[in-house]
Amino acid sequence: MKFVSNRAIATALAVATLAAAPLAAQNTETENAAAMADTDTDAKFEAENDPFIWLEETRSVPALTWVRSENERVDQTLGADPRFAELKAEALAILDSEDRIPGVSFTPHGLVNFWQDAKNPRGILRLTTLESYRSEKPEWETILDIDALAKAEGANGCSTA
Repeated sequence: MKFVSNRAIATALAVATLAAAPLAAQNTETENAAAMADTDTDAKFEAENDPFIWLEETRSVPALTWVRSENERVDQTLGADPRFAELKAEALAILDSEDRIPGVSFTPHGLVNFWQDAKNPRGILRLTTLESYRSEKPEWETILDIDALAKAEGANGCSTA
């Protein structure tokens, strides 16, 4: 398993903090208590008005059972088409292509990119400098390797198929 530098960890934390925390005013304790009370009401409203709200529990048995049955139904329909195998192979080739242009987010620590390919099906979070990004072959520093983390933790939270 590849270990990352303290700088990489600090950058990952900064990126995660920036991504997860909108620039909004802090709630007071009263506002937090009111929000907690509204949660029950909101959940009841959603359950009454959205018959598929249970699908948001992405790892629940009912949701996974439904996804498997829908995948099977689609495989039977699309899989029967003689063009399916070729189209699927072409789509995977595009997704796994090494010549894709990595989209980046500009941070105070450098340019950050989330990258997925055949080698990294769950993805890696990586960092580079603007100068390196502008070069023909940018040099990336891996901040977080999700595949390695899942393997180290013995977790199989998502399918790689």
